[in-house]
Amino acid sequence: MRPRRSTRSRRKPAAEQKARLQSCTSPARMVCYDKQKRRRVAMGLSSVDPVTKLELHEVLSRFCWAIDHDDTGEWEQLFTIDARYAKSGMDPIEGRAGIMRIPGDLRAKSGGNWRHHFTNIIVDRAASGREMKVRAFLTVRDCMDCAPVASADCVILMRRTDHWRIAGFEAVSVCKGAGLPRPAASESETRVH
Repeated sequence: MRPRRSTRSRRKPAAEQKARLQSCTSPARMVCYDKQKRRRVAMGLSSVDPVTKLELHEVLSRFCWAIDHDDTGEWEQLFTIDARYAKSGMDPIEGRAGIMRIPGDLRAKSGGNWRHHFTNIIVDRAASGREMKVRAFLTVRDCMDCAPVASADCVILMRRTDHWRIAGFEAVSVCKGAGLPRPAASESETRVH
């Protein structure tokens, strides 16, 4: 009986395998074409590269820091000039100039004690090659007593200019809290996806 060869010795180095794969043929299909084997290879659930995901995560982290610390200089850099900001219970704000009021208004309302946290972050390609659609869960807590203030499902449109910026932000409240009123059933059905 012949001894079996280890599968480890037959594996190609990661760099060599990566070189064989062409870029994804379609973000919707999430497959790549393997040039050597001449067949399509599944890429997993996302076709967005890890570097882009990390850059978008950083934008969300800077969003939380800027809004919690009333850092208007940082806040301004996060949004495109034509950005749209909407959350349930308030009229949408169009343009960066209007969005600039949000950190100060929130700090006055919270006494500087609220902290924003994004979790369950999902990054997908948008229709435009310069845009990404980010879905995330936002939790707002009062850091004095750790009580939840609000939570919302967020859909964020990111656009690549000189760096990634928020072009559209929509938050739909999912739990009743002091900050965001719970939307009516018809409101939650009209979310932008």
